Amino acid sequence: MAGGRVDRIAENAKINKQRVYAYFGSKASLFDAAVAEGFRQLRASVPVADGPDDLVDYAMRLYDFHIGNPALSRLLMWEQLERPLEDDKKRAEHHDGRVDDYVKGLDDNDPDEVVRLSLVLVSLAAWPAGNRQVVMDVTATDSRSVQTLLEGPMRETVENAARAVIDGWSGQSKERSE
Repeated sequence: MAGGRVDRIAENAKINKQRVYAYFGSKASLFDAAVAEGFRQLRASVPVADGPDDLVDYAMRLYDFHIGNPALSRLLMWEQLERPLEDDKKRAEHHDGRVDDYVKGLDDNDPDEVVRLSLVLVSLAAWPAGNRQVVMDVTATDSRSVQTLLEGPMRETVENAARAVIDGWSGQSKERSE
């Protein structure tokens, strides 16, 4: 956010800088609106898992969204760097509803465990899109080939990892209930 200039944003949007301030009030509010819009697009594009049998597909829907729309991951990383966590900044309108959906879909399990599982799946799905430089460095892929890697072999690896996590979690969940 520190490097963002409202005059450049307005120029790129082909609007007057004063209109940006009139509508959003501040650069921070504009940033918050961009993050909220990213979450709105995510919710509209990626329905939450419909029970345990849909968890791998859900993780992959999340992955595909983030690979195709890396801006949200980048915005969230910038937010963490430049804006400290505050209790009153919790995005309840996005996360709470999704967690409730998870818990309902997996209602025979410990709700806290379901929340932790959702965090693992979100991490698997979102991390590569937001960390393309690290992906490039670790895999020795050139910058032009990162997207191809993410859409192909990396996608398969994330799917296998999600399946392994879910299979392990399901096995532990069954053991706990017996």
